[in-house]
Amino acid sequence: MAANRLRLNPDKTEVLFLGDRQRVGVGDSLVLNGVTVPLKDQVRSLGVILDSQLSMEAQVNSVSKASSELMNYCEQQARNDPLLVGVPASENPFKDKKPCTIL
Repeated sequence: MAANRLRLNPDKTEVLFLGDRQRVGVGDSLVLNGVTVPLKDQVRSLGVILDSQLSMEAQVNSVSKASSELMNYCEQQARNDPLLVGVPASENPFKDKKPCTIL
């Protein structure tokens, strides 16, 4: 990476090991530029949650929770939206205006 003039910031780096750690002999951490970076069970990359088994369970749970919260918000806002609820004809700001008559 140094040849390409790229450096990793150990404080912002997360390590996710895919596969069986015991079989490969990987410990619980990785040393990067003298800083110990612990291995994580799941990481977020570009908004997608990945885990060491690539099960996507955490991602599905996250998307489900976000969509449920958005649906609840929309339902609460819909109760107050005059375009969805309707308003009495006497208060309707969108009703046709009376035409002007020129004498």
